[in-house]
Amino acid sequence: MKHKSPVFVATVLDQGDILQVAQEAGYSYVVGVTTSKEDAAWCQERFKGIGHVRIFHGEDIVLHEVIKDINVAVTFCLDSRSEPPPALIQELGVLKHHRIKSHCLLVQNLSLLGTQESGFITMDQVRTAVRRINEGYRFTRISDTLVCLYP
Repeated sequence: MKHKSPVFVATVLDQGDILQVAQEAGYSYVVGVTTSKEDAAWCQERFKGIGHVRIFHGEDIVLHEVIKDINVAVTFCLDSRSEPPPALIQELGVLKHHRIKSHCLLVQNLSLLGTQESGFITMDQVRTAVRRINEGYRFTRISDTLVCLYP
């Protein structure tokens, strides 16, 4: 697969299903980053003893710390659901400052854009934030997910 990275980072965890999918897809390093103490605890228990799956809890600075030493393009799974709003824009801001500018970005729950759950952010704001990372990103919508790829 052209855009397959060895690293998968998700900022939407819930019960950890997305991390399970990434693990089964063969990513060599799977990371979950969340501001939810409950989601972090649940996922830490679920993936206990699986060395290539790591869970981190904290604010956006944690995302920066997790990716700062990664020197390859990462597949990021982000969520338009924001706690605290507008977390998605803040997360994209963190990615803007990473040295790699060609990550694969998956933004889930597009149907929530413009609602309170997303912090009232719009699709235009999301695209603008992604283009601040790199002007070359191309966008495709698949169901309720925005796929952002650098050619």
